[in-house]
Formats: sequence, structure tokens, C-alpha cells
Amino acid sequence: MYENIVVGYDGSEYSRAALSETAGWIKRHGGKAVLVHGVYFDEEEFGIAPIQLEKRVESGKKICRQASEAASACGIELESIVCEGEPPDVINKVAHEKGVGLIALGTQGRKGLKRLLMGSVTSNVIVDAPCDVLVSKKNGRGCSDRFRNILVPFDGSVFSVKAL
Repeated sequence: MYENIVVGYDGSEYSRAALSETAGWIKRHGGKAVLVHGVYFDEEEFGIAPIQLEKRVESGKKICRQASEAASACGIELESIVCEGEPPDVINKVAHEKGVGLIALGTQGRKGLKRLLMGSVTSNVIVDAPCDVLVSKKNGRGCSDRFRNILVPFDGSVFSVKAL
């Protein structure tokens, strides 16, 4: 069971879906969740406007406050962490430090950087994650983690056996 879950959160509909799945899990099985928002700041790009970092951090805090309020409506309390760094690195670092069992993410984020099936942040988190990763595409079930059907790709590897 997943007692501690990190939710990579940027306020997009996809990260809200990941939060919804997490809230449903916690509501049914217990546990704790930590929202993690990584603030990317390129000093070369924004070096002439250092105030932009402060604005991005404040924006991240606001996004996390709004998410915490929404989770409270489902009866879930969240810890929020907003810090500077590449979002995949920040998410994986917090997951490692907190010793979580699961990272929940949306398929895409606010950046609009898309790969064929999922965003670059999600792809990079999956590659380096210290634990299991749940990738959520749609938000539609509210605070429920009940699935009707689950497709498990299986190739006989240790990882696919664990997924199964």
C-alpha cells in the first residue's frame, strides 16, 4: 500500500487529475500526500529580471493553496512544497527525501511541451523515480479511485510483474 504519495503539481487539468486520483486513494486507504511544485528559473533567460523568480514562486504557492482547498473538500489534508529547480529533479528529490511509495503525475503540464504520449516532466520523472509512478490522463471521477478496467502492459519483466 502507498502510505505516502508525492503529487507533481502545476495546476494543469492533468495534474488536477493526478491529485484527484491521490485524494481518492487516501480517502479509501489512508495515507498522506505532498504536493510538489518545481519552479524552473533560467538565469540566462531571466537574469535581467530576477523579480521573475519571486513571481514564479508566489504563483506556485498560490496554485498549491488552491489545490489544498480543493483536496480539503474531499477530506484530504496536503503538505505543499514549492522550490526552485527543474520540476522532474525537484519531484524525484522530494520523493526520495520523504521516502514515498508513489509519485502521481498528469500526462502533460502547463508548459505545453509535449512528446508523443506524455509531457517531458512526466517522462523524466518516470525514468529517475525512486518509487512507483501513477500517470493520470483525465479528471472525471472526483475523489474516487475506483477503476472499472485496468490495462497492464506485460512483457514478463520484473517491472511488469510488479505492475500486474
